[in-house]
Amino acid sequence: RWYVLTLPTAGGGRDRISPSKGLDAELSRRERRGEALFEYFSPSYVEARKVGGKMVNTKRPLLYNYVFVHASEDEIFRLKR
Repeated sequence: RWYVLTLPTAGGGRDRISPSKGLDAELSRRERRGEALFEYFSPSYVEARKVGGKMVNTKRPLLYNYVFVHASEDEIFRLKR
């Protein structure tokens, strides 16, 4: 089953860091320990902007603190701790 979670973000304004980075870390930790894994989807887009006279493409979260997680209800409660 898929769930929509709101997760805290780091930073503020245009420089917010995607909450999916925390889920990446949790997924890696679970893989190392042999624990139950989960899937997640964090919608994003690529922003092109000029930085120091050069065009730079940056991947940005579409919904800053929303993540879609495919896991059991028990796993969701564990993630939210």
